[in-house]
Amino acid sequence: PIYAKLLIEIDGWASGTAFLSMEIEPKFQMFPARADIFIDGMKIGKLPWFELRKQKKERIYFGEDLNFLVKKTYLKDYTKEHFFGNKKTVEKIWMYEIQNNHSQIVQAILIDRIPVSRHSDYKVKVKYSLSPTKVEENGKVIWNIKLKPKENKVIKINVKIKMPKEYK
Repeated sequence: PIYAKLLIEIDGWASGTAFLSMEIEPKFQMFPARADIFIDGMKIGKLPWFELRKQKKERIYFGEDLNFLVKKTYLKDYTKEHFFGNKKTVEKIWMYEIQNNHSQIVQAILIDRIPVSRHSDYKVKVKYSLSPTKVEENGKVIWNIKLKPKENKVIKINVKIKMPKEYK
């Protein structure tokens, strides 16, 4: 048997859906064949296997993971125009509640996006309830989270944007 690392990838930007994948880095080259796939000790089916190169990481996706729950909730979407001056503030707050219902520890990767100011008239401030693993210049935010069986995590994101009133 070849053992793979079980990964959950959460697409927070588009849908908030958890996708099941596995990462494989074989110690020897494998040629195309059919493979039995087991997750949590249960056979989930057979897959046509593509060629795997020695010590090269590959990721295989299996679609939505029904054993990993993700709930994305929008808590606030508010625009405040300042009485004095020509500024307005837009505040958005959303939250992810995630739960691992697998029988083993799972590595989850949550990917979201935040606005990025490319203009000096826009000021963006972001607060996270759990610090991200990585924040890229283009606004992509990544959390690598390890969850034990039945463990829950909550991640809140609060974004405030100050901008001139005339901009949308």
